[in-house]
Amino acid sequence: MTVGERIQQLRKAAGLSQEQLAEQLDVSRQSVSKWELNDAAPEISKIIALSELFGISTDELLKGAGSIPAAAGEKESIAAIARLNAAEKRIRTGFITAVAGLIMLALELLLLPVMQVMEKSAFGYFLTNAMDYAGKMPMKAVIFITAAAIAAGGIFMYQGHICKKKQ
Repeated sequence: MTVGERIQQLRKAAGLSQEQLAEQLDVSRQSVSKWELNDAAPEISKIIALSELFGISTDELLKGAGSIPAAAGEKESIAAIARLNAAEKRIRTGFITAVAGLIMLALELLLLPVMQVMEKSAFGYFLTNAMDYAGKMPMKAVIFITAAAIAAGGIFMYQGHICKKKQ
């Protein structure tokens, strides 16, 4: 079995796509494809990262010492890696969602004085406190949706941390 075939077998056993493996190794999906087809060989640093990711020695990865995965323990470790990867992805997604929600909320609050000026020029009257516009439609709905996005991000991060603790 070639190194490329072992990389492909380990990747599939871990339930990872070429794209997901490439993301974890900070390479392109095409690089992973070339490794698996034996069109190119991974750099030494990537070989070390692959062996750490899959929980095997570099000898096992390069020479094929033993079958991959041969023992039930190895299958369990690959499954654990897959669960850990899913938990980390959930945390990352939650963090991005929460940060995007916070940025949206800040922008919405910055738009409240603009709404005040627009109402004054359109209708000749306005609320004296710009924050009062947060309670009027459509800002009330927009702020509610933004708060829901922030909460969803927090829930995703919490669930990801719980999954990581179970490992």
